[in-house]
Amino acid sequence: MNIADYQKIYFLGIKGAGMTALAQVLQQMGKTVWGSDVSEPFFTDDILAREKIKVLSPFASEHITADIELLVYSTAYSESNAEFAAAKRQGVAMLSYPQAVGLLFQDRYGIAVCGTHGKTTTTAMLGYALQELGADPLVIVGSDVPQLGGAARFGAGKYFVLEADEYQNKLQYYHPQAVILTSADWDHPDYFPDQAAYSKVFKDFVARIPADGLLVAFTDDPNVAEIAKSASGEVVEYGTGGFKNFMPEDPIFGGVGILLQARDGRFIWQHRDMAAKKNPGMICPFGGKKKSHETSIQTLCREMMEELELDVDPACVKKIGDFASHIMPGVNLELFYLDGVELEKLVLHEGEEILTMTLEEALANPKVTIFTKEVILAFQGKKQPYLQVIGEHNVWNATAVLALLAKLGFNLGAAKKALGQFTGCKRRFELLGEERGVLVYDDYAHHPVEVQKLLKAARGKFPERKIWAVFQAHTYTRTRALLEDFGTSFTDADAVIVLPIFCSARETQGGVTPDDLVAKIHTRSQNVSYQGNLEQAAAYLAGAVQRGDVVLTIGAGENWKVGVALLEKLRIKTRN
Repeated sequence: MNIADYQKIYFLGIKGAGMTALAQVLQQMGKTVWGSDVSEPFFTDDILAREKIKVLSPFASEHITADIELLVYSTAYSESNAEFAAAKRQGVAMLSYPQAVGLLFQDRYGIAVCGTHGKTTTTAMLGYALQELGADPLVIVGSDVPQLGGAARFGAGKYFVLEADEYQNKLQYYHPQAVILTSADWDHPDYFPDQAAYSKVFKDFVARIPADGLLVAFTDDPNVAEIAKSASGEVVEYGTGGFKNFMPEDPIFGGVGILLQARDGRFIWQHRDMAAKKNPGMICPFGGKKKSHETSIQTLCREMMEELELDVDPACVKKIGDFASHIMPGVNLELFYLDGVELEKLVLHEGEEILTMTLEEALANPKVTIFTKEVILAFQGKKQPYLQVIGEHNVWNATAVLALLAKLGFNLGAAKKALGQFTGCKRRFELLGEERGVLVYDDYAHHPVEVQKLLKAARGKFPERKIWAVFQAHTYTRTRALLEDFGTSFTDADAVIVLPIFCSARETQGGVTPDDLVAKIHTRSQNVSYQGNLEQAAAYLAGAVQRGDVVLTIGAGENWKVGVALLEKLRIKTRN
């Protein structure tokens, strides 16, 4: 079956993020597309309106007309839907969304981005980078991405980049050449009963990557590391623990860093760019017994500077000290810094602990010599612009993209420049507006890990401001299964407002209440309250926020409406 064989294509449930993206792609391919959905507003309404794609509402059997050649349906709907049942009766050709998307892999080099967290942004980053690199990709992503022109981009190039959702095992329909796996924290408990069932879907997926294919995996995550063992093709690891193929520039600030390890008179360096020209991996040996210590360092730094395109004299390298490696007994670490790069801060990492200090403070601090993991030495320098999107999680997303592009043979300098221009996706730390000195952002985070990382990033951006987290849990099953984890996710917020749980179309039962969520969050965050509806929450905030506050609406439901309503109420206050 080939989707090119059909001209008039109807979408049942067209407002879904993936459905809108596919409709957009097929229309750009010259197909006639239209569809139906519920009347409630959704973020894809703007995309569909821009593309002039007709949307019928509510669902009705008479919408299934004789001219429909193919019906693509969201997996949220089945024969209980009037249009689905009518299409079956009339013998219309039908494909589920993942089945239809799977057909797009037939004639292209497919790249699937999957994982619990970061799929959307990583897909958007990769699609945008390929666009800027001149590869003219086909891209389908689960959000409105302004720099791609919507939720999708139709290109004539060889690459097809897909945000691949694991829910209901949609992955079984996809056959990519390359896969990025960002994470594998248990999710969708309504479909996957436990972590083992959840991981198995990813294991089966990566096992289907062809032998000449590629898996880029964040193996700091133990679940991902285990899943990666199922791949028969090349596995490219990124992360910080142990020896990874690719490591990010400093996960917080960006910049240049050096780590030297002396081993039998030879020196190994981790060059903070994503891949070395001589050896497309992290570890590059330099020097030898016949070369002096100083010569080895100078050679190392000269090549590093050339690769990073930095105009810095290698003679500026200064030694901090010698440290023992605890993960490689008998190996000493020699740490160096770059003098004269207009350094602003010295950042040392010990596992998840971050020590930020001046060089003088580092030399005087005895804690610097007590490391239990590999030490990453990084710098914040004015010559190192990097991402516009905030948060450590987005640096990991960018690292995955750069690792893949490096393996595909693209110029990393150009790729990094493109990623530095990437401005983000709708509903990912999206600024809704500012009124009366109050900033209002919205984010789609709905898993405890995502909420925690989001608020950590917000706190990093606004260290001195009061942060309000307005949270709407998404589905009863997820809230109940991950309730304990939600309780520890809001520590970087100064105040938390809990909204009614968003019930999806596929779920009618409860088993957990917003009060349960409030109680769990209250164990770690004192200022937490419940507001019974969206309008009530907006009214409460309008009376409570002060100039300089930051309000962040969080969740995959309708929580964004609180931010919109709050801004309007603040505007009215200003006018009055």
